[in-house]
Amino acid sequence: MTDDGGPAYPYPSTEIYEPGMSLRDYFARGAMQGMMASSPEGGEFPMVADEDMDGRDPCDVVASISYDIADAMLKARKKPNERKPLERFTSKTQ
Repeated sequence: MTDDGGPAYPYPSTEIYEPGMSLRDYFARGAMQGMMASSPEGGEFPMVADEDMDGRDPCDVVASISYDIADAMLKARKKPNERKPLERFTSKTQ
């Protein structure tokens, strides 16, 4: 089973407890939202290579990529001390 990261919005347990979406779902939603927002009006997905499509529905491919990104984010959360900023995002003057 894939680690789902627990609830996205945790709160103290009560008698009636509905955990809602998992953190994995929350991360995947954000990734998908970004991909959809960057898609031109024609519905093409420039971030998806043609060879990745392999005859599949573009929405299925975007959903799969979204969960791959979510899984990578959950993995990165477990190793906070090992994360280093990418050179392109750091100031050259530091």
